[in-house]
This record gives sequence, structure tokens and C-alpha cells, in this order.
Amino acid sequence: MKLFGSGMNFYGGPGKAAHKTLVKLAGQKNQRRVSEFAKQTEHQYYYMMLTEIAVQSCIAQSSQLTQMGDNFTYKTKNSVERGEDVNIILSGQYEIVVNKDVLEMMERDGSVHVTWSFDHFQKMGNKKFNLKRDLVRIIHRRLVETKNYTGIVLGYTKANFKLFANEEQSIFYAHPFYKGHDWYDWAMVHFEEKDNLGNSFDSLYPSRLLGFISINGEREAVVQCSLKPLSWDEVEKNFIQEIQLGTKFDVSFVTVPIESIVHPLCVFPDIGGTLQTHFVVLPSRNWSRFFGKLIIASLVIK
Repeated sequence: MKLFGSGMNFYGGPGKAAHKTLVKLAGQKNQRRVSEFAKQTEHQYYYMMLTEIAVQSCIAQSSQLTQMGDNFTYKTKNSVERGEDVNIILSGQYEIVVNKDVLEMMERDGSVHVTWSFDHFQKMGNKKFNLKRDLVRIIHRRLVETKNYTGIVLGYTKANFKLFANEEQSIFYAHPFYKGHDWYDWAMVHFEEKDNLGNSFDSLYPSRLLGFISINGEREAVVQCSLKPLSWDEVEKNFIQEIQLGTKFDVSFVTVPIESIVHPLCVFPDIGGTLQTHFVVLPSRNWSRFFGKLIIASLVIK
């Protein structure tokens, strides 16, 4: 790095990725004759680009759909105001049929019977697919707050956020049993708070995602947030930042509009420490800038 600077200056990943797209994928779709290879590869790549444009156009048109089968595509109100096309696709659907007996069981036992849209009979008898107790309690509290004593609650275990402007996407899981264990992703969540004078201000809280639900058409994320907000400048400065998860149910376990999720976080627990202590790590895409500043600082000191 002292010779060439940032690692991105001699990283060959983009070139290799371009080679796979421009040559390998298109080359597999021709007759592989030496005299015609270049011409046919060129034509196939043209058809690939044309197909990609058509697919993106279809996706843009379908962004106005409300619900289709197990998936839901949602254009957020905030993204429309910012002029962005953000699709939030929810999948891994399950249903909770709400009645008086179900509400009593949710409050008493912290459990509930759900109907999965996929492989229901295989999951029904497996306790590993039981919803997290905290999630059930929050759903119960939400039903009581909205006075929904009968009806159906839709739940989801996966949320896919896709920004059409640069095709960037973020996938979040909140699953009781995925790839052999429970899987609950972390995200930075936007909250609007008020000070003692009643003035509103924005805060970002690292939060663990417990689930995604839909009650009366309102789609929300169920989260367990940290005790204090976290400035991203602190993470960029320190590389690793300690956080404490809140444990008070009425304060730290909440539902938020699903578009309040800002971006994913890389978080690991304090092994050997308390269960509430975790650490937020600077994502790898920012490492070159972080270590580059350290190298520059060390050279200046010398």
C-alpha cells in the first residue's frame, strides 16, 4: 500500500467481473467457431443488454403493484418525495388468524400458531420455526393498540430493498430458523424524537430486526433498538463502536414503518461479556479510506 496507495488501485476484481460478463457469458451462447467467435460474442452481448433493459423496464412498471402471491412490492412515500425508485419486496410469508383465544395465548405464553405459505406442514411440527417470543409479544401489543381483536396478521421473514437508480439492493432476514439456526439481521433505523421543549430531531439507532408484519395494510418492521443513538461519524472514526441493546420491552422493542430502515449493519456480540453488549464494525467498502488515513497520518508524523 505504501507503493501503490489504496488497495483499489491494484485490485483486479472489477476487471475480472467485466471479463465474465463481456466474454464468458456471451461466449457460452455462440457456436464457438474461431472464425465467427468475436462476431457472435458481440451479437450475444448486444442481446443480453437489450434483455436487461427490457427486464428493468418491466420491473419499473410492476413497482406500482400492491400484492402478488407470497411477495409484496412497495414504493415508499419517502422515496417518492426524494425522487427515488425504491422497491421493498417482502417474502417468506406466514399468517396469524387473530381471535380472542389467540390473543390470550399470545399474552399468556408468548407463542402463537402460524400458517406458513411455503412448506407449512413440514414447519408446523418443528419447534425451531416457532416465532421469537419477543416478536409475538410485540404483535400482541400492536393488535391491542389498534383494537384488532379479529382478523389476519401477515408476517414476513425477508425484506429486499432495491434502489433502481444504481441497482443497489440490501436484503434483510428475520427468520426463526434459516440455514441451521435463527437469523436476525441488524440495521440502522431512523427515529424521529422530541427534546424537552417539544422540538423534533432525527436520530439513528442500531437495531436488531425481529420480523416484518402487516396489520390493516400497514407494513412495519419489528425491531429491538439500542439504548442510545449512534452517529455514523463515530464508526468511521473508530472502526469498531460498542453499543448496548435495550432490554425494556415498552421502550426498546418497537414497530417502525418499514421505510425507516436506512442501511444494513455488520454487528458481532461481545463474546464472554453481557448479552446486551455488541460491536458495530465499519463495512469493508470503507476500509481502504480508513487505513489510508492512518498511513497518511503515520507518514506525516515521521
